[in-house]
Amino acid sequence: MKDKVASAAGKYIPKEGIKGVANAIKNKAQEIRAARAGAGKEDSMDGGSEEQEYQEVSIEGAQGEGEGAGKKRPIKQMINGIKKKIEEKQRLKQAKAQAALVPNISESFLIINHEKEESAQSIPPPTPEEAVNGIMRELLSSKHLEAQGSNRVRDQGAGLLRALNQPKVDMRELMKQCFIGIPDEIKGLRPLIWRILLKYLPEDTAQWDSHLKSSRETYEEWRQELIIKPKIKAEEEYNNERKKVIDHPLSTSSTSQWNKFFKDQDLWDEIEKDVKRTRTDMTFFYKAVDDSQNQHIEQLMKQAECKKAELSNADREKYIETHSDVLWRVLFIYAKLNPGVKYVQGMNEVLAVLYYCFWSFSDFAVIPRENLECDLFFCFTNLMTEIRDGFIRDLDKEESGITGKVAIFSEILRIVDPEVHKNLEAQQVNHQFYSLRWFMLLMCQEFDMSNVIRLWDTLFSDPDRFSFLNFICVATVQTQREICLTGDFADCMENLQRATDSITDIRVLIRQAKNVLATYIKMQESEQAWDDLNEDIQQNYHV
Repeated sequence: MKDKVASAAGKYIPKEGIKGVANAIKNKAQEIRAARAGAGKEDSMDGGSEEQEYQEVSIEGAQGEGEGAGKKRPIKQMINGIKKKIEEKQRLKQAKAQAALVPNISESFLIINHEKEESAQSIPPPTPEEAVNGIMRELLSSKHLEAQGSNRVRDQGAGLLRALNQPKVDMRELMKQCFIGIPDEIKGLRPLIWRILLKYLPEDTAQWDSHLKSSRETYEEWRQELIIKPKIKAEEEYNNERKKVIDHPLSTSSTSQWNKFFKDQDLWDEIEKDVKRTRTDMTFFYKAVDDSQNQHIEQLMKQAECKKAELSNADREKYIETHSDVLWRVLFIYAKLNPGVKYVQGMNEVLAVLYYCFWSFSDFAVIPRENLECDLFFCFTNLMTEIRDGFIRDLDKEESGITGKVAIFSEILRIVDPEVHKNLEAQQVNHQFYSLRWFMLLMCQEFDMSNVIRLWDTLFSDPDRFSFLNFICVATVQTQREICLTGDFADCMENLQRATDSITDIRVLIRQAKNVLATYIKMQESEQAWDDLNEDIQQNYHV
């Protein structure tokens, strides 16, 4: 929006509200008076005080036929008309989305501004006998909720269980409750809810069992087909001399089994290299899936320090399955099934958060451990469907690509904090330089695991998926506001790239992001009011 509104003289006046428009018209009247005096036409404006002249000066109507053509309208009447029109338009727009950049902003704001109301009498959760399916029966039979000493945890947990235990999940209530954080203390709750929010489990709870059974059968077929590396044996696959010559190990033919083998090996090595660097601040991913095997520390250390292919035959025979192995398999299968996306560095970090949540917060009586890998794969696939454009270089310039995402964030920053935005632009700080990882990886590399999981509760509960991430990012920039207002390029970049280092409680940042959203909506309303004012002046008063 322009900082100034076009005046009748074709010049610009400061954005000072209705009074500014009136003063501009008054100044124009004085110019007319002076011009007429110089031309010998003073009598047309003589005999009255300046106040009278102000009251009587008018704007000529449109020339031509029709009622009101050529009539003069007093300034006060004009101002009241403008105010009335603006108020009417604002009332009509309150029920609509307030910003094109954030669709469904009204609905989002209702979810985001939800605060749990303390009821006079807590409503108990459903009983196991009231469970809508087997999964809910196991969850409701657990003692995790009863064991909580906190009324807040018990009440919120009961509310979430009621939203889940319906013929069709109450998604609106579920998102409201999850936006403020899913209680860590109730085992099995968050992994189940994330499966729903990521659209793996259907809202129809009667379909859960059949859906899970079908999905797990499909995944097992893919695992058998894709994970077992091809072992080219002459007696089985090359049973005649002619085929051996044609399918030479150096063949570049797309149908060559050797060519496919080498490509798969390259992909596996790339994934293995990145997985070994995943969440190095945690020992979790180097540990054995079978907890009883974690006593073999020496063997686990060997596996962590070198590639699987580089292990000795003796160490391979003693190989212990670790959590990292699960990540490798899921990423490899995903890359093979999605050749248009393939595997891109960073996907390992996203998958690691999902896996840690599904493992560490699960109650395996609710969802068996042997089914975790399959569910993890489909949840990761669904999440990547929503964010994968940020990983595809060819889409960088598209609205759904990383450039488009950063452009939306930049525009919100400009509206909410124009001073910071102005200095960053003046210092030629490209917002991609510091925010690329924020958007690509949903900020999962910026915080410790517990804070990331709490943040993802909120992001997954956003009814307009990941729009709220823009406000999280603006709030993050504002933690460095002082330096961003005065710093040069180097100062701004250094502080913005480390902006999350000082954030130890993600809940504080989420609250600040809600304030940013509220400010954004108000500023959008203000900009719209000025657009309406300018439109009224130009169309109705012909200035």
